[in-house]
This record gives sequence, C-alpha cells and structure tokens, in this order.
Amino acid sequence: SNLFGLVTGMAEDLQSLVGATVVRRRVYARFLDAVNFVAGNPEADPEQELSDRWVVEQMSQLTAMTASFVL
Repeated sequence: SNLFGLVTGMAEDLQSLVGATVVRRRVYARFLDAVNFVAGNPEADPEQELSDRWVVEQMSQLTAMTASFVL
C-alpha cells in the first residue's frame, strides 16, 4: 500500500530503499486475536503465522502513485 505516498516518499528520500528488509506476515482468520470477533475466538494463537522476508535489491519503477522493487 502507498497510503498518503509513504512508500514513494521513503523511496525518494532513502536511496530507493535498497538494502531494506520487506516482511510479509500471513495469518489464517481462525487464529486471529479474540478482539477481532464479537463472541471471542477460542482458537486465537499469536504463534500461528507464516512469515516471508526479502531484501530490496533495486527500485525498478517510481511514479507519483506506485513504487516497484526487485527483491
């Protein structure tokens, strides 16, 4: 997401974010915290996540709306 131009602004100010680490965390809905459900969630488990990590090698495109990177 590039909400409020955050990513494009950082890319312009911080050497195209080369060397930055990108982390994606995925969680199945059944393991989300109980606060996300009206009746709570007995299966909530903060340890049940899948994480992927990448390092930005270069910025391949930058526009006012988007930034694309080679990971």
